[in-house]
Amino acid sequence: GEAYTTLLNVINSDSDDYYMICPSIYTAAILAQEGQLYDLMSFEALGGLKDKWWDKAFVEEMSLFNKLYFVTGDMAIYARIGIPVMFFNKTQAANHDINDIYELVKNREWTLDKLNMYAKQYTKDLNNDGIIDYSDQYGFGYQVDLSYFWFYCFGGRMTEQNESGEPNINFYNNNNNFIITQILELMDQEYFLSANDYWGRTSEFTFSPSELIRDSFIDGRALFVMSGLKEIDHIATMKDDFGIIPYPLLNEEQEDYSHVLNIQHSNALAIPGYIGDEKAGIAATVMNGMGEETSKTITPAFYETMLKKQKSRDPESSYNLDIILNSIGCDIGHVYNWGNMCFMLNDLAENSSIGFASAWEKIKDKADVEFEQTIEKFRELKK
Repeated sequence: GEAYTTLLNVINSDSDDYYMICPSIYTAAILAQEGQLYDLMSFEALGGLKDKWWDKAFVEEMSLFNKLYFVTGDMAIYARIGIPVMFFNKTQAANHDINDIYELVKNREWTLDKLNMYAKQYTKDLNNDGIIDYSDQYGFGYQVDLSYFWFYCFGGRMTEQNESGEPNINFYNNNNNFIITQILELMDQEYFLSANDYWGRTSEFTFSPSELIRDSFIDGRALFVMSGLKEIDHIATMKDDFGIIPYPLLNEEQEDYSHVLNIQHSNALAIPGYIGDEKAGIAATVMNGMGEETSKTITPAFYETMLKKQKSRDPESSYNLDIILNSIGCDIGHVYNWGNMCFMLNDLAENSSIGFASAWEKIKDKADVEFEQTIEKFRELKK
């Protein structure tokens, strides 16, 4: 991408124009394995990235050999804007005697079962043609790549780390198989609409059929919609009032709510290796100071900007934003996508008859080879 090309041009020019960079997570991952970034854990000024202005789950899950070359936190505002969340129609929920969603979230009882129950309760074939689509009243919808968001938010992980911080692929296991089964069953319900089913209706949208799902929510026909926070400007045009809630828990056994970053559209912070140790130390000090200051100024302003879009302000949406922003993470397997593991989930969502076991068997060898190639590059890094 442009950020990657710009940095390489700077490196080749022997200048030191940038002490810190903020590329997409995807670009940062490429730069890291090429040895172009400093290990942020090596700077005393950053304190092991344990301060509240760094995303804890991201730090834990994206570390390799106890090193971390890029990070997200309060400073990475575009990462916040792109976080997938749930909006719900407060007005229509109340009209259908659904009055406890906020309380369920607070009590950690906001689960997949509750989402299914309310979505089914709300769905109605308005034109009586026997088919539920976006012209009807339905529970919720999104597009196929929702499958990975669900997978992560329900506690699914593609990799795990041993005590030395070395990752291993652990995609095909009983827990992930159960999660994927639940996701596929969810997407097979009539009250869930996939935007991907409407690519053929080009006259009805401008850029993507996800607009059809979003707009039907705005018009009051969908009870929930999954979207990035950046969509709040569109959603704020609706007549009904809306609320912000986290993705549900898989079940009440899941310990915490979890939200995944969009690696293509979320930015991360890094210190480029070409500036040298002395300047890198300065950059680390500034980076931590800016992180702290951002958490005190920019983050509260971000909350204010998001919440003022509501017709009637409520403290619950602020509380829920806290839950969402404090549960941000990213699976390293998602970032490097060995063997197209993430796309495999999308393929399953489009054709569940494939089966997780057979789908994984088809890509396993390719994933293992690409994984080893990536890990070997990181073993060789010295910064």
